Amino acid sequence: MKRFQLIGYFVLFAILAACNQGETPEEKAYVDNFEIIGEEKEQLLEISDTIYNSVDRNNEEAETVSSKIPDAHDYLTVNEGRYTIAGYGAGNVYIHDSEDELLIHDVLGPNGVESLTVDLSEDHTIKVDGFENISVMPAEDDLQENMLASGIWEVGLDIDEGTYEAVGQGGSGYLQIFSQDGNDRVYEVVDGPYVSTNPTVELREGEKVKITSIPLIQFQ
Repeated sequence: MKRFQLIGYFVLFAILAACNQGETPEEKAYVDNFEIIGEEKEQLLEISDTIYNSVDRNNEEAETVSSKIPDAHDYLTVNEGRYTIAGYGAGNVYIHDSEDELLIHDVLGPNGVESLTVDLSEDHTIKVDGFENISVMPAEDDLQENMLASGIWEVGLDIDEGTYEAVGQGGSGYLQIFSQDGNDRVYEVVDGPYVSTNPTVELREGEKVKITSIPLIQFQ
């Protein structure tokens, strides 16, 4: 009987070893820390170089701009500043630079995120569609500690550098970290009734943190 048990153990170990050998680098990175690598990562990291631009947080030139979305879509521009974009109803927000490179896109509304916060300049164009109306407002500097919503944030200004567990607060989305030394990372953050992913991330001074498709992430 013991001999058959030993044979069973050897078979099990052989199966597990074969499974591990067949695991792709993409699968291993996701299983280990919910990190996305490979082709999907490269697609997600295609972004305007203006992500590294930072505006004066005094927001002295920032203005409020609103639109009732004529013809189902509209294009808006604003003075340089840090802004929060929110709409009535549901729709898409796309922000492109002067070279038509995409800075950020997200869906706002009941099935999306509540708002989008980002640094903007006169060179950016905000395309909106689907809303009944939308407002682009100077962002308020009253963040809850270590809580970041959908948008683009800077380590050292909006959150201290350090190592954190990223915990989603409703829904699922992407946490992207951009570094000028090329050490960019992408993680999937999920907060659902049956599945949750809480990646461990290291944030360094000056890096940009982009959050999309999930309303809020708490960094613990």
